[in-house]
Amino acid sequence: MRVAVVWNSDFTGVINRFGQPYPQPPQPWPHYGAITKSVTAALQEGGHETLLCEGDKELLATLQGFMPPDPQARPSGLVFNLAEGIQGEYR
Repeated sequence: MRVAVVWNSDFTGVINRFGQPYPQPPQPWPHYGAITKSVTAALQEGGHETLLCEGDKELLATLQGFMPPDPQARPSGLVFNLAEGIQGEYR
């Protein structure tokens, strides 16, 4: 199965109509990157095709490219959303 793991490592791809990005974005949890990569590695070890992608304004296009719609309307994959958010009031 295709599994996309969404996270925030780059704070530049914001959609300004949802609020301005923080001038100095809050830092993610101390082990956030390691945890995200561990989840991705565990999925790969389980035989899944994975993609680690940014939770930014390009996310929809990225997911459509990785998991194109199935002609018979069956699910073409799964998304783990580990993104914290990069703008507006999210915490």
